[in-house]
Formats: sequence, C-alpha cells, structure tokens
Amino acid sequence: LPVALLGILEAGAVCLPMDPAHPAERLRYVLEDSGAAALLTHGEVLAARPELADGSGRHLLRVEELPVAPADSVAAPAPQPEALAYTIYTSGSTGRPKGVLVSHRSLTAYTRSMVRRFGLEPDDRVLQFASPGFNVLIEEVFPTLLAGAAVVLHHQDLLLSLGQFQRILEDERITGVELPAAFWQEWVRDLDERGALPPSTLRF
Repeated sequence: LPVALLGILEAGAVCLPMDPAHPAERLRYVLEDSGAAALLTHGEVLAARPELADGSGRHLLRVEELPVAPADSVAAPAPQPEALAYTIYTSGSTGRPKGVLVSHRSLTAYTRSMVRRFGLEPDDRVLQFASPGFNVLIEEVFPTLLAGAAVVLHHQDLLLSLGQFQRILEDERITGVELPAAFWQEWVRDLDERGALPPSTLRF
C-alpha cells in the first residue's frame, strides 16, 4: 500500500485510497463521484469483489501484472504545491460521502508537523492499523516514511483479536500505533484484567 501511494504521487496523479471491505454501494459511489480514471488493485481483491471490475471504462491495473521498471526510467515533473495529492471520502453518516481534496502543500506541511510532534526517528516502527479508506492512513504512512522509519503492514484480520494485536506489537517491536478509542479501551481493559503491560518498545 505505501508503495502504491508513493508511485501514484510520483506519477503526478491523485491518490484515492479505498477499503475493499467497505460495502459495494459505497465503493461504486466513490469511484463514480470522484471520476477515477484508473483502479490499482490486485487479484485477491478482485476475486473477492468482482463488482470493482464493472466495465465502466476506467483502467484496471493489477499490481501483480504490472511490469517492473528500473527506478530511473520514470521522470515525472514535480507537482505544483497547490496540485491535488489525494482525496479521502467522509463516512457519509449524515448523508452521501463527500470527497475531501488535499493539496501537496497541505500534505507536506501536515507530514512535517507530525514528524516533529511525535519525534519520529529512523529506528521507529509504526503499525499500519487504520482502514485504507480513512484519513488516519495518511498519518500512519507519510510522516513515518519522511522520518526514514518503517511502516509495518499486517492483514487487517490479524488486528481484530486483542491477543494477535499484542503479539504483533511484541514480535514486530512496534514503537508507535494510532488506535480508535473503542479499540484502545478494549485493549487497556484486557491488559488490566491480565495484569499485563504494553510492550516496552511502544512509546506512542
């Protein structure tokens, strides 16, 4: 996922992160409302969500079928600061989801401020926990990479169990994670009931 985000930005295009676990109606609406010209995904997702390949005319790019090119073979012009970097859609809890447009200038300023706020260093390891369709994804990925630190990826199903979550934190020596309040409360309650502590590596 981080490689896809960086590749899209490097190509001068606009990212529209989506969560394939979301309802089909939402996915179709977001694709149509945004006017997305291409969908970058992989075979596993298409096998589970065939409606994404709906013949709408947008380019369907499967990651596993893309040719591997030398790093210096692509020379896209640097984007202007006010050019769009990414779009994130709201939850739609008060109606239809709405696309929020974020420029490169805003993304850069926010990313730098997060690096300073959390004191991110190259030896940090940040767990990618959030849904790809939620703005927290941006907070997990871009500040971490700007600091030269590691984004640790795991299948989302493994993060639904408190036991699995704890093991991932320990085994991957995670130093940072951003959690929804409800999950945080359940995790802290579980630690308290077991008389356990968070991993010693975790600092934020």
